[in-house]
Amino acid sequence: MAEIAEYTATRDELGLDIERLEGHLAQRRETIRAALADIAMVVDDPGRPHSEMPTANSDPVTVPEAGTGASCSPSTASMTWRRPA
Repeated sequence: MAEIAEYTATRDELGLDIERLEGHLAQRRETIRAALADIAMVVDDPGRPHSEMPTANSDPVTVPEAGTGASCSPSTASMTWRRPA
């Protein structure tokens, strides 16, 4: 019986890890979609003045370590569009 309870607890922890990872992936996908929209805007209007160039910044996210419930903070990527000199 104790072994079954242990397996059940492990399964539940893994389920939570999967949910956290799915949330993290959804955030990353949204960041990528926003960056692609910014790139499309620049490609569609390359003559846009520098002051109107879009800026996309990524917010820090917390990614759980598998199976521990602990978290770590990955480096954040930020991207600023600049007109070539």
